[in-house]
Amino acid sequence: MIFASSWADFYKLSKQGAFLDLTNLLPEYAPETWGNVPKDDWGSVTVGGGIYAVPNTVPEYTPAGYVYREDWRKELGLPEFSDLNSIEAYMDAVKTKKHVTPINGLVYDNVKFLSQYWNDFQMIGGSEVIAATSYDTPRDIQIVPFTDKYEAWVKKMKEWADKGYWNKNSLSSKQEAGDFIKTGQGAIYWRNPSSAGGFINEVKSKKLNMEISYFPFTRFHNYVLPTLPSSNAMAVPKSSENPERTLMVLDKLRNDPVYFDLMTYGIEGKHWAKGKDAKTIIIPAPGVDLNVTPRFDIASWGWRYEPNMLKEEGGWDGLDKLKEEFKPISKPDIFGPIYMDYDPVKTELAAVNQVFEQYGKPLMLGLIPDVDAALKTYRDKLKSAGIEKLLTYVKEQSNQFFDEKGIK
Repeated sequence: MIFASSWADFYKLSKQGAFLDLTNLLPEYAPETWGNVPKDDWGSVTVGGGIYAVPNTVPEYTPAGYVYREDWRKELGLPEFSDLNSIEAYMDAVKTKKHVTPINGLVYDNVKFLSQYWNDFQMIGGSEVIAATSYDTPRDIQIVPFTDKYEAWVKKMKEWADKGYWNKNSLSSKQEAGDFIKTGQGAIYWRNPSSAGGFINEVKSKKLNMEISYFPFTRFHNYVLPTLPSSNAMAVPKSSENPERTLMVLDKLRNDPVYFDLMTYGIEGKHWAKGKDAKTIIIPAPGVDLNVTPRFDIASWGWRYEPNMLKEEGGWDGLDKLKEEFKPISKPDIFGPIYMDYDPVKTELAAVNQVFEQYGKPLMLGLIPDVDAALKTYRDKLKSAGIEKLLTYVKEQSNQFFDEKGIK
């Protein structure tokens, strides 16, 4: 079996024949899963009339946000995060008063997601440069670097870079920003709520002398998009020699608590122990040193099933609070399901991606001497690479989807 996702070309790969049609196999070889996955969720992994994966059925919200040193915020008398100014004030104080680089190590994603949420860019088709200008105007699709919002953003990022909020070698760094937080050499790291919980629990379990908090970027605009069932799915490659056995294993992983616990949380008595009740666990097991035996960490998204999921005793309770915060502000994800087959414009896509890597990333991080000159060069290079043709194609495909769904 193989992890499959809407954000990892699931629909494209399904149409290309990479995955096996499971429609006739599921009722016989994964009967429990067949019976407890809602009909609508099966629909999310149906392509051309065939079911090509087992979808994730755990209701999730996975917006980006920042985990950060809350103890430093309090110590420095800074306001809670609420907007760009409050985040800038925090980074400035960390840099000038704690003498720590706020976003250390790998920086690009930490800045990219902040930009997308703050500017309300709704990226389409996995592109780094084409987006709807806001959730409320889905058909207003533009080349992001050609917008006024982008120009203002990269000028602000130049200010941040010059103030030393990240290092000059950030594009070549191989270490995650979170690693530097744990050693006292960083202060901010992008995470989604679930990953934030794992990070905070690790800090607690290792008894690191710091307090970590989390700020979701949804608070910029007060709405959140739920994760699609096809975002964390499990498919069977068409080349599988024993697809029936594969589905039997997946059925076990999802539905048998013994198998689920082993493959999700690790070995009982080593990675975890039973908690105060049947729905809680202790991580690590008593007497186990996390510095010697690290937390069990596996990408279990593809077989997560809510009735079998356990909560870490003494762990971060912020995830449940965030779910309650997100529920009343949830909006349908009208962008994630757009299937974009880039084959007709693959030459332009490859050229645009190369320009983005060479000129876009340094510009986004302010790692250039002159913003105006660098922006002009970037725009010119994008035009030469065929960005206008790519934009036309993305608009056509997106509007076709919006027409089908009745989205204005």
